[in-house]
Amino acid sequence: MAVLVVLAASLYAGGWLYQKLGRGEERLHPDDEINAQLTTVRALHAEGLDDVAIARELERRGVERQGSTAPWDGELIAQIRHDYDFG
Repeated sequence: MAVLVVLAASLYAGGWLYQKLGRGEERLHPDDEINAQLTTVRALHAEGLDDVAIARELERRGVERQGSTAPWDGELIAQIRHDYDFG
């Protein structure tokens, strides 16, 4: 009985570790800050937010645009989604 419990725990832990290792972060941009922004845009888009809602959420979170002091807007998000093929 103890052998089965140890086997089950080992298989569970192995499956969890396999999933964690298999989810390596896809690198969208070589700059870490820009990559983090792109990853956030992609995640918000995957949650079903439209371009304007993504821009609002980035502003709400205080995410600064790299190389610009202008606020986030829907047109920029649409361009980012197009350039990086987020759908």
